Amino acid sequence: MDAFAGFALAPLALGVWAWRFFRRPAVSSAGWPALLAGNGLILALLVALMTLGFETYYRFVCDQTDAMANTLVSIQWRNRYFHLNNLGVRDNLDYPAALTPGRRRITFVGDSCVAGLGVKKVEDRFVNRLRRLHPEWEIHAIAVPGLDTSTEVEWMHNLTVSNHYQLDQLVLVYNLNDIGEVMPGWKQAYREMMAGWFRTSWLCQHSYFINLMYHRWQMRRSEYMRHYFDEVEAAYRGPLWEIEKIGLLAFRNLSQIRGGRLLVVTLPYFDTASRFQFAHEQLAKYWEEAGIPHLDLLPTFSNVPPAELIVNPHDAHPNEHAHALAAAAIDEFLKREIPASTATNSF
Repeated sequence: MDAFAGFALAPLALGVWAWRFFRRPAVSSAGWPALLAGNGLILALLVALMTLGFETYYRFVCDQTDAMANTLVSIQWRNRYFHLNNLGVRDNLDYPAALTPGRRRITFVGDSCVAGLGVKKVEDRFVNRLRRLHPEWEIHAIAVPGLDTSTEVEWMHNLTVSNHYQLDQLVLVYNLNDIGEVMPGWKQAYREMMAGWFRTSWLCQHSYFINLMYHRWQMRRSEYMRHYFDEVEAAYRGPLWEIEKIGLLAFRNLSQIRGGRLLVVTLPYFDTASRFQFAHEQLAKYWEEAGIPHLDLLPTFSNVPPAELIVNPHDAHPNEHAHALAAAAIDEFLKREIPASTATNSF
């Protein structure tokens, strides 16, 4: 039986049971046990009706994502709005493997921010906005939610080797949380959260309402999540930054080996931007010393209230307005840094 049918049948069954119970002639004179049982039935019926209402809303009406994109509601959103192309990434056109003679190819690489998690229309994300601004360019987005530096290297390696995807201008869109792959506390906390006994129960895996509420409850009660940014800050200030730089070096090497010219765009945390000013400066210094053109989007968003930039209160991914601001800044960056020549092999 479908899970939703079970949620719908529960109040019906309780309603029939309560109706038959109160129709019994002896109920009024049966004393407090019967009164207690009757009140319990009414309470159970009300709870079942309320649960059915919430389940109906979150299963069929609610149309939003969460920060980690792992609730049933968020997965349903992704299935509804993420249409994958021939390379298995979100877009409304396929990507040819070979370079097109006479056209620049700009390939953005990133995670959920580049994929446009929370942005319903793919044309509203910055990649597609740039494509409209520059029909003379071939603009692609190799972006998958959950990618970090090492898995971005893996994705590009597989594309260039197995799919024979050719590189021209390669733009790494670096998110400050990419360093999470070397943060032991984050990896352990996430594993524990996903392996919780209730999260793996039938009820949590089939009820959209309960699944979402349990996820939010976990996020609020998690001691680690309340101090997540402390570990991120410590990572950039300590030896983990040196480990992360190894991953960045691997991305640089891959782009050179595969014939691409690397550029980098850094995305800030919207709600804790000032706290991580030092991390932006570290990244800028790293790319400057490496001779890699770099755009830091922190100044672009610094004067905009965070609430105007995020998808919803439970998801801090960039919304349509943030993507529009990013597109304008990246457009100026690309026009300044990409060689004017249209020859695809003139580096």
